[in-house]
Amino acid sequence: MTPAIDRLIAAFRLLPGVGRKTATKYAYALLQADDTELDELTVALERLRQSVRTCETCFNWTEHSPCELCRSRPADSICVVEMPGDVVAIEKSGRFRGQYHVLRGLLDPIQGVTIDDLTIDALVERVKAGSPRELILALSPTREGEATCRLIATLLVESDLEITRLAHGVPLGGHLEFVDEGTLSLAMEHRRRYPEVFNA
Repeated sequence: MTPAIDRLIAAFRLLPGVGRKTATKYAYALLQADDTELDELTVALERLRQSVRTCETCFNWTEHSPCELCRSRPADSICVVEMPGDVVAIEKSGRFRGQYHVLRGLLDPIQGVTIDDLTIDALVERVKAGSPRELILALSPTREGEATCRLIATLLVESDLEITRLAHGVPLGGHLEFVDEGTLSLAMEHRRRYPEVFNA
């Protein structure tokens, strides 16, 4: 195996969920591709690097900031998610027509992820500046997700805001981006106030 192929395999292994076997398969697939296919991949990667940025409002990926969802939708309801992929999942459910806020992770002291690593402060400022009616906490029902929800609710306890959490249908310990559209649709439709002590 040549150093160039080794480097390509190593690059593929940087992607989540890609082990050496899969990375090797991808590398050999590219070696068998024709010049047109390779050029298309090269152009796509270059455009990704040059054009995609973070939305200054919601922190989702976009080519124009603020993003299309922030520009075109009412800000009276904000759905808080962990990662950009969760926005795609909820959009597919077709049950939410408000704006989003992407935290870019969850609190995890064991892994060294604190509030300073997330966009929680920006969310608090956004709520105070825009006075939305509802904040939907659409975070994965894991220990880290629950801790993050509780912190956000605590920081916004004095806000005139209804805080809700996705309801039944999302499995305990699961990750939102892997939940099917029907389940997410049901969870969005039957969301509940979160937690009751902050909404009394």
